Amino acid sequence: MKQNCRSATARRAAQAALSALCLGLELCACTNGAAGIAAAAPATAEFRLPEWQEDIPVWIAPSAENDAEGRAQPAQEADASVRAALVQWNIEAVCGKNRREFRALPTDAAVRLEVGRNEACAVLARPVVRIEYAEPPAEPADGGGAHAALPELLFFRPCGAVYPFQTELSWQDGFAASCLSDFYAYALRSGVPEDAAVRHASCFNWTKFSSSLALKGAAAEAFYNPWQLDRNAILAAIAARSFSVTLLAQKKSCAVASEQLAGSARFVAVSSYIPQNEAAWKSGTFTLKESVPEEFLLLPRGGISGPAEGGCGAQEAMLLAAEMPSAAKAQQITLALKSIPIYTEAQ
Repeated sequence: MKQNCRSATARRAAQAALSALCLGLELCACTNGAAGIAAAAPATAEFRLPEWQEDIPVWIAPSAENDAEGRAQPAQEADASVRAALVQWNIEAVCGKNRREFRALPTDAAVRLEVGRNEACAVLARPVVRIEYAEPPAEPADGGGAHAALPELLFFRPCGAVYPFQTELSWQDGFAASCLSDFYAYALRSGVPEDAAVRHASCFNWTKFSSSLALKGAAAEAFYNPWQLDRNAILAAIAARSFSVTLLAQKKSCAVASEQLAGSARFVAVSSYIPQNEAAWKSGTFTLKESVPEEFLLLPRGGISGPAEGGCGAQEAMLLAAEMPSAAKAQQITLALKSIPIYTEAQ
């Protein structure tokens, strides 16, 4: 409880500092190719969506059975992925106080948006998915009921792009686009004129920000998840024109075994940051950062079963919030579960 209070206090202090900095924003001379913002004219740009991979790889702990030489048997290949069917994309475009939301179909490879020419615009796309399993749920033994369709889940982090520097949405740049969206929200809430906020954001070097994320990720010892960075410190530095790539360094993070999060061989963990799942499938670990809660989807291994004898309900997926007290105490992770029904019986 004390730790959560300290985190909330630090967050409020950082936001207050950011608000104070935003109040002092001034028009700047652009040096990154975003010239002519004051007289920006509307433009139509096409933004490419990432190709959705329905089969999300998940780590399965090796079987307890050993071969003739005493070695653990590898997991069955059929258990190595969870199918997440894409229902739609929830898309948000943000430039200054102009926020637009709309939907895109799973078959859409790109979307076209009207944007201010050379004005920094955050484009974010969150996938709405339906979890599916290779084996359908068993019918109730008495034949008196059926299972409803899988619910739609808005769980995964968004992909994104920052226009005019990018027009292809990626999972990594979902974090950059989210930072820009938050920058506009904080600046306008602090009383900064919209044109000053847009000009300031458009002068920031988002191209270098994106390339630095990629470089930091390539050099990190544990898997690099940009969503674990100190967002408030980044926003304050952008507002004060004091941003340094050192703010993108991975700190106080370490790899944690997947089975430590799942807590049971009957479950598998799925990260909200899509790229981390493939890395975890290869390494058997997820990255956690000290005192930063991270959400995972905890799914029953091997599919969902129907009601068991004695009237028990179907198995459920769980939303798992994992928090590591410190990198030195990676074995003392606190876990909090919230039930999310996946299959339910029709009434």
